[in-house]
Formats: sequence, C-alpha cells, structure tokens
Amino acid sequence: MEEINICPLISIVVPAYNCEKYITKCLDSILEQTYKNWECIIIDDGSTDTSGKICDNFSEQDKRFRVIHKSNGGVSSARNKGIDVALGKYITFIDSDDFIAPDYITDLAKHCHSNEYKSIVVSGLITKTPTRQYVSFQYSDDSTCNMPPSELIINYDLFRDGGPTNKLFNLKVIKDNGLRFSNKLSYHEDHIFVYSYYLHIEHIILSNYCGYYYAYHGEDSKNSLSRIGKRNVKSLFTASDIFLSIVPKLFSKYNIIDEKYKRTVITRTGYSQRILALFNLYMYSNYSLHDKKRILHAERDNVKLIKDCYYPLSFKRRLFIHLLSLPTCISHNTLLLIKVLLLFYQSIHKIIK
Repeated sequence: MEEINICPLISIVVPAYNCEKYITKCLDSILEQTYKNWECIIIDDGSTDTSGKICDNFSEQDKRFRVIHKSNGGVSSARNKGIDVALGKYITFIDSDDFIAPDYITDLAKHCHSNEYKSIVVSGLITKTPTRQYVSFQYSDDSTCNMPPSELIINYDLFRDGGPTNKLFNLKVIKDNGLRFSNKLSYHEDHIFVYSYYLHIEHIILSNYCGYYYAYHGEDSKNSLSRIGKRNVKSLFTASDIFLSIVPKLFSKYNIIDEKYKRTVITRTGYSQRILALFNLYMYSNYSLHDKKRILHAERDNVKLIKDCYYPLSFKRRLFIHLLSLPTCISHNTLLLIKVLLLFYQSIHKIIK
C-alpha cells in the first residue's frame, strides 16, 4: 500500500490508426520505462493495417497493456475512450508514431505532489525528423509555488506548448469537470483540451527533463490521427471561435495583463486559425463560388479586428489580410485568380519534375 502511494498508477493513452511502421517503437519505449506502476491503454481506431495485431501482441506479452478496438472515429474519440477506461491517478498521452525516453514517466511522477490535486506537470519535447533532431520545448525545474502564474506562463511562453503530450494530468480534474477532446474538430482539438484543463487547476509544475520524442516521418505523419484536418475549413472556424472564447478566460484566471503577450497568444490561436480557414476556403475547399463569397463577406468584421490586432505580422500575412480587407468582390475575384495561378504553377512543377 505504501508503494502505491509513493508510485501512483499512471495511465498512458495511445491512439493508434494505421501506424504499423512505428507503433512497435512507441510501445517498446513504454515497456522500457524505469517507472513500473503504469497502464497503457491503446485505442485501435479502426486500423486497416496490422497495427491492431501488433498492439494485441504487446497486451499478450505484458498485461499492463490494454487494447481497445473500435470503429474509426478520429483522434478525439480515441483519446476520450482512453479517458473513460483509465484507472490511474494521473494520465498522459502519447501519439503512436512518437516515443519516450526510459525515465520519461519517472520524471513526470517525481514532480507530482499528493497535496497538489489541481495541477499539471509540463516537461520538454524533442522533435525528430528524418534528417535532424532538435529541442522544441525545454523548461527549468520551476512551478507556480516559486513565482506568480502570470510570470511563469509569460517567461516560458507556456501557452505555445498546447499539445496533450509531454504533460501529466490529474484524471480526477478531467473527470470532475467533464473535460473531453472535441469530436467536432479535426485540428487543434488537443490545444483546446489543454487550455480547458488550465482553467480548472491551481498549480503549474515544470520539468527540465526532455524525454518525449515527437517524430515527424514526412508523408507518413500526415496520416497520423493527431495531424489530420489542417485544411478543414469548418473545423478551423470552429477552433478559432473556441480559442477566442477560452483564451481571454485564461488571461483573467492567471492575471495576465501584458498586452504584447496577450496579442501574441490570441494571434497564434484564434486569429491565425481564422486566416488559415479563409485561405483554405479558396485554395483547397470544395465550397461553391457563391458560398465562398458569402463566407468571405460574413467575415469582414472579424478581418477588420484581426487586421488591427494581429501580432506579430509577417509580410505574407500582412499582404493576405490586406487582400481580405478589400471590398468583397475584389477580394473574392483576386483569391480566385490566385487559386488559378497556384494550380498552374503546380502543374508546371509536376511537368518539370
């Protein structure tokens, strides 16, 4: 009983979809953890390759692995299923094409304190591509016990690190507040979940350790459950709306008054998703010309607000936002022309290639 209190059960949720090339490395890295009191819940989200069988083999090898096979519903439904069946005091999420260092769970666990029920532990993250490896996020060992939350968040630009990986959540906080990954979104559902969790906690704990490896495998990674949906126009508009609602609440909760930082976070979340939605509306969507023009016109007030507040503003974004700010007929026809030119360039590029 004493060992259980010192080393609480940690649930690891791994959504899996057609990841037969990489899932073994991911699960091997979990099996090799120096921390032993864990359960790994693998959600096979309707894979059509051998991913499900590979996961079953791990569960036969070690009963700490549990596999749930379900019809395809997307990464949100897979993670939510993991939350529903998790038994641990704490929960963390790992993507099926990523992997972790042997001491990763040990480090997360050592930063937990029994009296800090409403808390989150955030550690570093290393990005690994086919050609290079680099640190994307790294923090000092620090917490809101040592400095005001606003100072901690701004000093480390913590809201930039919005994914559910490289973090340890208290499962009771998630369940008590009904927190879920949104099934309505195909992009940024993870950031919105994390931001929502921040609204319900009192302590933020940072770890200096970098033990989560975010793996990018080129074209294969575009099919990862957590990386599908970046061009979904409706989902991007919805994500923008949610960000523009939730981010000001975070500023209020953590007493963030630095206007430059607030503009940066709002731009990175709500504004950038709206601009991307409008870009994708014309460049990649199958909306009718009438609907494209109607949506563009309906967004005029939002575009004006974004034009005044977007920060920092690159030259390309400045140019695109200026184009969106023109009278609707001019913006509409210009964007259609750009789409034609883009298609022409792509066809020439294929011929040359």
